[in-house]
Amino acid sequence: MSGSFSFSTPQVDIGPVSGQITACTLKFNFPKGGAKTFEGEVDIKMGGTDGSGGQVKLKYVGGKFDWEGDLNIKAETVTDGWVTGDLKLSKGASGSSYAGVGLNFAKGPLVGVIKDISASYSKTEGFSGRRHAHPRTSSTGFCPAAPARRAR
Repeated sequence: MSGSFSFSTPQVDIGPVSGQITACTLKFNFPKGGAKTFEGEVDIKMGGTDGSGGQVKLKYVGGKFDWEGDLNIKAETVTDGWVTGDLKLSKGASGSSYAGVGLNFAKGPLVGVIKDISASYSKTEGFSGRRHAHPRTSSTGFCPAAPARRAR
């Protein structure tokens, strides 16, 4: 037995996130003798009322899951409100990239001390980042400056 089918869905709202399967194709082959195969792709478009969203293609080929696409996630949704800003993930033929843009601490002792952190990483470009530090922090901006010691 073998076959394939395709479908899409209307927009579905789950809490603050809405999404739609824009395309789904599944193929299978279950012969009486021989190897059974199953593979497919699902294209999902999603968005949230908070600005999160993206387009993702999930794949199952050769017994392995993979994905490609672009996602934007609001940091506060995955840090329980401790950090605000955007987390960006992308994966495609040229590789993966990850970024945090405009990250700020919203709770705890680092509020206002380290501000507007932006950093990114990709296998081809490496790591890059910047931040704005409070004047009382060290030159790295990530640790409070230690007071000068007096000689004894």
